[in-house]
Amino acid sequence: MLCGIVEHKKTTTMNIEALKSYEDKLIQQSATELLHYDNPFAQVADDVVANLNAALPRIALDVHRRLLLDLVYTFVCSRFPNEVEAVMWICFECDPNKCNLVNGYDIETIPVICEELHIAFLNSKFSLVKGKKIRKKSKEQLVERGAIYTRLHIAQSIVNDTLTNITIPLNSAKILDFACGTGRFYESIVNHFSSPTIAILNNVYAIDIDSNALLVTRLKAISYFGTITESDCQTIKTHIILKDGLKMNSMFQDEARCLSPEDFDGLVEAGFDIIVSNPPYLVLKPN
Repeated sequence: MLCGIVEHKKTTTMNIEALKSYEDKLIQQSATELLHYDNPFAQVADDVVANLNAALPRIALDVHRRLLLDLVYTFVCSRFPNEVEAVMWICFECDPNKCNLVNGYDIETIPVICEELHIAFLNSKFSLVKGKKIRKKSKEQLVERGAIYTRLHIAQSIVNDTLTNITIPLNSAKILDFACGTGRFYESIVNHFSSPTIAILNNVYAIDIDSNALLVTRLKAISYFGTITESDCQTIKTHIILKDGLKMNSMFQDEARCLSPEDFDGLVEAGFDIIVSNPPYLVLKPN
């Protein structure tokens, strides 16, 4: 069994490296297309390169999201071939007709691959030097977002310690993964229930401000289902939401990204029984 686990991790790592290389190629293609040069060997002015590098984070983010959605689409087509339209539109707010199948990957590993690909992206900084894209390891994006990605075994330990000390029946508990990221706490919580699918539809909720991370959490949620209905998709969408958990709706706030009393089946005001999280934070340095 151990050999199987090691082999699975090795295969996933190889898949991630291949996808990172493919993602890099797509980013470079998208960036260089903006130059509009007929001659690929033509000298590019310094100010043009500077402007392109300024735009590169947005270009890279767009490419990254498209690749994640293609992977999600590949998973959905395999797992729910008769519900592709509903799942993609409702859970991922994406037109499936604009997605492409990604071949050569074990369908069951796609949720893990998406998570690792997104974390690798957040740990990267992109630049264009002499027409070639360069990916460097950097914490810049993580610092800007205040993102903290807890190792899975630590998330599992925190969840285990929390749920073994609750004073109410687990099956009746309302539990929130606050600042869920790619759902490491979320999946650890769901795995404690005898029926993960019932827990996803009735007990466990999640929130984050990173749309791509939330995409991965929703993908993990649907991966527990053998079959899925449009109603299930609607519930998953309203239980795993893209909002800022520190802000409530008001005339001074952007309603689209702020919590409303109606969110989470009214639990924003009624309250959760349990909140499990490793919340985001920023390191403050003196001037």
